[in-house]
Amino acid sequence: MEALTYLGRIRRFRKLAEEALYAYGLANTRLTFLTYHGNVIYRVDAPGRAPIRRSDSRYASNRYALRVHMDYHSTAALRSELEWLSALRRDADLPVPEPVPTLDGELSIEIPIPGTSERRKCSLLRWLNGRFLRRGFRPGHAMAWGRLMARLHEHAVGWKRSKDFTRRHSDWDGMFGDGARFEFPAGELWEAIPKRFRGPFEQVTGEIRNVMDELGKGQEAYGLVHSDLDVNTNVLFGGGEARVIDFDDSGLAYWVHDLAFALSPWQGSAELPWVQDALLEGYSEIRPFPEAQLGHLDLFMAAFNATLMLWMIDWTKLCPESSEARQSVRKYGQNLMRYCEHS
Repeated sequence: MEALTYLGRIRRFRKLAEEALYAYGLANTRLTFLTYHGNVIYRVDAPGRAPIRRSDSRYASNRYALRVHMDYHSTAALRSELEWLSALRRDADLPVPEPVPTLDGELSIEIPIPGTSERRKCSLLRWLNGRFLRRGFRPGHAMAWGRLMARLHEHAVGWKRSKDFTRRHSDWDGMFGDGARFEFPAGELWEAIPKRFRGPFEQVTGEIRNVMDELGKGQEAYGLVHSDLDVNTNVLFGGGEARVIDFDDSGLAYWVHDLAFALSPWQGSAELPWVQDALLEGYSEIRPFPEAQLGHLDLFMAAFNATLMLWMIDWTKLCPESSEARQSVRKYGQNLMRYCEHS
């Protein structure tokens, strides 16, 4: 596959997607390519052809998202994601992409890539209605967003995961060590940090190691989170509520980790205080946010920059010609410097 052009890969993936739809009883339906960023995602329109699903205005009738998964998640990890999504719908009626089983009752299947010896896992999700708020984001939206986050956390606390459940951990090693599964060893990435950013990077990673050790991993501090509740890319609004898509990064982390990732686009913005206050007001309608963690929010936001810096350095080592990755390293490094100057 790597020897093929981008267009060549897209053509192979489309044939794979068409083959996968047979397993769902959706052969010869309309397939629309959406994105090839990590996973390959297609919209599936099947008017009058789709398996009967329970009625819910949150979902588009007879429309689905087919995901062709890349190989960065194991089969067990993918099954665990789909297991949680199914439980969120079944137990809490949350507005999330609901997994659709194959005709054989499986939540995912594995299909060979035509003309190669490689295979890819596929999954099908109901299409969630809603719209992104590219502008006009107001306190009421932030409160709905907070209620959504709280309901996800509340379900995670009460839900009993299966013994085979496995998702990545965003603990210290999972963010800054080899547990993050970078392409290169974490030690090499640390050594490649630009000199002027090494002090701030080491300060932030040292501080958050101590805080994580203090918090521990008990249920009051640590659990299953979405891990990418970015209102610009993964949160839809409709029917007076916030709805969430793309659970690809979901895993085990501190509750404040979810909050820090969600608020990170507002770093350095004059709007951050009201966005944060409204989000937490909505959250508190469902459950109280752990005060012991809330005091470390700025540190967790800085840690988000530190881990993204490592990912961008990883990318520059893979693609030395990428000026975008180098610019991102500088941006995240400057954010770390600002945190250290004000902490």
